[in-house]
Amino acid sequence: LPSLSLLIFNLDNQQVRFFQDAAIRRALLMGLNRQRMVDKIMGGQAILADGPIFPGTWAYYEGVERINYDADAAINTLREAGYTIPASGGTTRQNEQGEALSFELLYPDDEQHRAIAEIIRSDLGRLGVFVTLKALPYEELVTSLDNRVHQAALVDLNLSRSPDPDPYPF
Repeated sequence: LPSLSLLIFNLDNQQVRFFQDAAIRRALLMGLNRQRMVDKIMGGQAILADGPIFPGTWAYYEGVERINYDADAAINTLREAGYTIPASGGTTRQNEQGEALSFELLYPDDEQHRAIAEIIRSDLGRLGVFVTLKALPYEELVTSLDNRVHQAALVDLNLSRSPDPDPYPF
């Protein structure tokens, strides 16, 4: 099926200003073992997306940068951005101003999305990023996205009715 599962960040939410930093977003992507999600949750029956356009379509660009799983590089990027584990203890990275790499992830309330969300929380937790999970019925999730009150959300895009690859379905 032509569908994508996406982790989207609300760049305008002032509670998670670190999402505005492209280096941090890149580190979060590098820290996610997406292939493990495909293998464990989807039985290997999916491909990793490197962008919003599907491979094999006329609009797909073969030269798109592929960001592979590399937890060590992700940790180094977070350090370079000024986020370290506090010397006083704890497991969540903070910057010098005491702002923690912590956010709430909304996801559709079903087993598959719960499993994906838990792997996201686990993978990012290994980087020192604290993720709070919140399952919502689909209608509430859409309302939260429409109102732009979310911090981050796990969503699916079903593009089966789209006659043309549309990178801007929202």
